[in-house]
Amino acid sequence: MKVAIAGYSGLIGSALVRTLEEKEVRVVRITRNHLYGEASSLTDLIGGCEVVINLAGAPLIKRWTKSNRKQIYDSRILSTRALVHAVSTMEAPPALFVNASGVGIYEDKGIFTESNALLSGGFIGKLCQDWEREASAVEDHCRLVIFRLGVVLDRQGGALSRLLPFFRAGLGGRIGNGRQYFPWVHLSDVIRAFLFVMEDKRCHGVYNLSAPQVINNIQFTRALAGVLKRPALIPVPAFVLSLLFGKGSQVLTSGQGVLPQRLTEQGFSFHFPDINLAFKDLLQT
Repeated sequence: MKVAIAGYSGLIGSALVRTLEEKEVRVVRITRNHLYGEASSLTDLIGGCEVVINLAGAPLIKRWTKSNRKQIYDSRILSTRALVHAVSTMEAPPALFVNASGVGIYEDKGIFTESNALLSGGFIGKLCQDWEREASAVEDHCRLVIFRLGVVLDRQGGALSRLLPFFRAGLGGRIGNGRQYFPWVHLSDVIRAFLFVMEDKRCHGVYNLSAPQVINNIQFTRALAGVLKRPALIPVPAFVLSLLFGKGSQVLTSGQGVLPQRLTEQGFSFHFPDINLAFKDLLQT
């Protein structure tokens, strides 16, 4: 099998590349030059690939200045548009196109499945809606899966790796009032979900990719502190995050209640459905 990946150097991408290559899958790395260069070079690069995976996107946690918002938006929309265009021009398109999205597409009040949802009208919500709309154009050419990702947990990268030094020093605590939902998922379950939809041709459309346990930020904080056997008494006030990141702090101070209904109904089983199990695996092994 031959699989092309955009965003291969990120937390998910690097783990996915490693797993696929261990399974002797040939991985084609799609660079920025391919995405934003001559269209024909991208088409040539992904020619012969059975699967194309798009994980490209600039980090969200930063000040949402006009230029940063443009970078966040364009890095997702333009990369997806380029890949979809490349697929549309191929005589033998890939069998499967997998595109990332985020649970930030949902409102931050309520618990949502893929079929029972209120979509957010904020910057991230509209970004995810436009992102998915761009990806949906590929359905005329191949099977499409869109993963709405929660916060991916791994001790080597992402949000957890940034939090660990503070919690290990006893300086951890809830963010804001701590009552906001915290949709999370263990990195290994993310990789297993990608492999699952690659193997099961029944899978198509939108899937929530977050653990089947809905928790809030206080519960996340207590679980992390408990596994590390450290106190978690120092909250991070919302106004401090606002000073640091402006409106970009919303990524930390709000959250969505999400259930992975479609994945579980189609037979996918999470190895880490509970936050305590996830932390024990990540931090005690």
